[in-house]
Amino acid sequence: MKVTAVCTLLLCMLSFTAFSQRAFGTRIYRSSGDSAQYDLIRKQITNNLQADIKSNNDALHVKGEKLIIKVIPMYQDGLYTFYDELLRTDRPDTITHLGLYLLSEKELPVKVAQCVNLKELDISGCRIQKLPSWLNELKQLEVLTLSKSDLRRLKLRNIHMPSVKQVNLSYNELRRIPRGLTSFDSLEELNFSGNHLRTLPRSIGRLPNLAYLNLGYNRVRRNRMRSNSNVKSINLAHNGLHKMTFSLGGFSKLISLNLSYNAIVAIDKEIGGQSLLVVNLYNNRLRQIPETILKHSDMINLDLSHNEITHVPAAIGRMKALNVLSLWDNEVTSIPNELSRLPGLSTLYLQDNQLSTLTDSLSRLPLVKLDVGYNRLTTIPSWVFRSAAIQELYVNNNDIMQIEEGILAMPNLRILYIFGNPIADEVIIQKYIKVLRERNVDVKR
Repeated sequence: MKVTAVCTLLLCMLSFTAFSQRAFGTRIYRSSGDSAQYDLIRKQITNNLQADIKSNNDALHVKGEKLIIKVIPMYQDGLYTFYDELLRTDRPDTITHLGLYLLSEKELPVKVAQCVNLKELDISGCRIQKLPSWLNELKQLEVLTLSKSDLRRLKLRNIHMPSVKQVNLSYNELRRIPRGLTSFDSLEELNFSGNHLRTLPRSIGRLPNLAYLNLGYNRVRRNRMRSNSNVKSINLAHNGLHKMTFSLGGFSKLISLNLSYNAIVAIDKEIGGQSLLVVNLYNNRLRQIPETILKHSDMINLDLSHNEITHVPAAIGRMKALNVLSLWDNEVTSIPNELSRLPGLSTLYLQDNQLSTLTDSLSRLPLVKLDVGYNRLTTIPSWVFRSAAIQELYVNNNDIMQIEEGILAMPNLRILYIFGNPIADEVIIQKYIKVLRERNVDVKR
């Protein structure tokens, strides 16, 4: 695996895992020792990814996430009221965001009922397994979080919370979605990541406003929720899927589907209806682009990076609405002319493949960003220099020995990566770089 590919992934991971205390603000751990343990886990994940970018770190990730009870970003500092402050205040009606972390009590403090203007209630890392019916009286409550509490079950009897739109039950020990959630008629977002769910229950299909369903880091294998005309986004990343054993064809309004970080070798089932616009299959084991993907002519963003694809079929030309196509880190040796039939394709990631040439038919595409780094190109095709649309061009780490003067004729070029090539004429290339940098082009040599 190429160094820059590893670095890019690590940077993405760092941005989501709270490495920087300054960037993410306050972090609340179960104990003082958990902070050091968390750092060790993140270091182990980093080392694993450096050794093999496709290494499976799911167990380590879940373990690390459970050590952090809450991350409060800097922009939210001062927003939350905590337990001690709740007990002291004589104006609970002014509290809008309440964080009750690591409580030893098994029941929710009664004083919460006085927070009549509460919008968010977070009781993560607690031992509370049953919610009181008086929560129904909090008419302004929109967000409810009970994550990282080692919950094996959660009782929601007589709980309907008519105003709640988001429920977060992530990183617990739940094997099924609590039945009581079906009475949350206003629920729009359900985060059930990091549990032990194996089945999409039929009951969830009865939530009339559910739009976003996060099931990452589970082990989903069956779908009993045959259809739902409201769900717009489903996250099934990190589920250990080897193939799609269930259909999502009944989700007629599904817009976004995340199947990244699985081990999928084939997709034979339907993955959504005609509303599907974004599909993420990053880091799987596909050897070819599934036909079920190719028939979605309205899709605008398709990520097939980090797979084992060797061939791009001519049928790719049917995906007329495609705007972003990522085939980064595969085994592709050639690009079909049919790709040029995509009138809206503006971003094309082809880095880290086996390409020795780029077909001239690609000149018909309105490409703004073209990344063909880490291939076997010996020249930059002349059609690239004639492009008035390309703003970002990455041709680094190929076998290019000469850069043509045409590079200076690209009117909208803003970023150019040419490092890692055996360019022969250093004097000429430095001249070109000087001219480009004077035009404020970011050149990496």
